[in-house]
Amino acid sequence: MACVAPSRVTWRTRCLLAGTALLAACGGAVGPAPITVLAASSVAVAVEDVGTALGLDLTVVSAGSQVIIAQVEAGAPADLVLLADPVAAQRLHAAGLLGAPVALLASPLVVVAPDSPSAQSRPAFALTDLANPDARVVLADAGVPLGHLTRLALAEVEQRDGPLGFMQAVVDHADSLEGSARAVLAKVAAGEADLGVVYAANATEAVARGEVVIVASLADTGVVSTVVGQAATPAGQAVLDAMVSPAARRVLTAHGFTILLP
Repeated sequence: MACVAPSRVTWRTRCLLAGTALLAACGGAVGPAPITVLAASSVAVAVEDVGTALGLDLTVVSAGSQVIIAQVEAGAPADLVLLADPVAAQRLHAAGLLGAPVALLASPLVVVAPDSPSAQSRPAFALTDLANPDARVVLADAGVPLGHLTRLALAEVEQRDGPLGFMQAVVDHADSLEGSARAVLAKVAAGEADLGVVYAANATEAVARGEVVIVASLADTGVVSTVVGQAATPAGQAVLDAMVSPAARRVLTAHGFTILLP
């Protein structure tokens, strides 16, 4: 199996937290090797920005959670793994491949549409629009965490507001089923879909780039994505510990995540 490629940024800076566990984990001032983080696509950009904020020497490798799980099972080297699949994370721990999973971040789901000059004149959105046969809708595949959560959220909407069969109608007429949150978002941002369901954290990043607009939140369904962290080395544990530092919290909150650790 081919290894996934590093995401958009690779840092080669030294740790700036002298005297802390992070400095020790990075190897001090004697040209340490970068710390490798395998991060689910939903959290990768935020982790990169945390690395910048903390001055860490990180190599962030971004892919869908299912791809990362397969890589870990195949023996891919990593110091820290961040997954949007708590059940699979527990399985990796039970197999002795990674440390105990720690629930780190949460993000609800939202519906997004392309940002365009006509966005401001777009008719008011209703969730039933997702089942409109004339709308080009893109969802995540049921086999990836976002796809599973999307179906749970749509089923909750159906149970609460109707109509009967709403969830299946949305899935059945979806133009495409993608393998990751990033892939869903990319199709909407490119104007290849009218609507998509993604994590709020990813949507927040895309809104800041002027790529999409958020037309509805599914937060009231109670369905949220949970990102768990698992260390494989002391260096990875030190980075995981630093993810709840004040500086990291500011970055993660700005990316639309709720921090679960006190």
